[in-house]
Amino acid sequence: MIFSALKGFFVLIFVGILGLLAGYLNDTPGGVNLVFYSEEFRFSFLSATFFLLIIIVAILILIKILNFLSAVLSFFRGDETAIKRFFEKSKERRGLKAFSNSLIALEEGENDKAFSEAKKAEKLLRFPQMTALLGARATRANGLISSEKEYNKKLLKYPETQIVGLRGLINSSLEDGDIDTALALAEKAKKLNPKNAGVTETLFNLQCKNQDWEGAHKSVSEMFRQKQSLTGEELRRRESVVLTAAAKENQLNGLTEKSLSLARQAVKKTPEFIPAIVVCLNK
Repeated sequence: MIFSALKGFFVLIFVGILGLLAGYLNDTPGGVNLVFYSEEFRFSFLSATFFLLIIIVAILILIKILNFLSAVLSFFRGDETAIKRFFEKSKERRGLKAFSNSLIALEEGENDKAFSEAKKAEKLLRFPQMTALLGARATRANGLISSEKEYNKKLLKYPETQIVGLRGLINSSLEDGDIDTALALAEKAKKLNPKNAGVTETLFNLQCKNQDWEGAHKSVSEMFRQKQSLTGEELRRRESVVLTAAAKENQLNGLTEKSLSLARQAVKKTPEFIPAIVVCLNK
């Protein structure tokens, strides 16, 4: 919205400047004399300026025509893709413009425009990973859940965007309340990129939701080896929480010794963690 308003504002300024310039040229005395084959032609400054602009436009059109004729000539010389390449250059330019328009619209909150421009870019560009990524963002912004899932599935086809597609499908599964599917997708993402800190964080949260304390303990242990935004103290406290939860689960199942062992590990990690101390005292 802001970008569109600014664009309109600058167009008005540009038109105003052109109007002032035309008025100035029209009021300026004198003119331009052109001699051609002993014939003299006299133009006012305004007429000469318009004539010059017409010549520039004509030259640009002529260049386009020459490029096309060159492509046709190359085609008859045996280059079967010459004409196709000529038209694809124009198609690619329009696709890139649609792509950038969609990104700008997303930032401005014009979600309908973002989606329509993303669809246009998808048709014009031959970069399915890039257009699918943009399509997923645009459909999410518009609340088109089923279309977003389709775009995320497309992202799974390409190695460089598989993690992005999986993260999108994980979010969709969580919104549907399907934690088991989300967990399976997170485990798949972990296998694809075990060193990705964001993937490990997602997997840890889902394991906690699913009360998979053994898996969550393994994930939090990996976090110590990865570059995390959390401090060492925060990670130790997180590990203590997981160990205590596992201790309580074992306590309910009558596995007292294992429960006590886990609780002591939690206290060792974070000595002031009260829940773990309580489990130790209730042995």
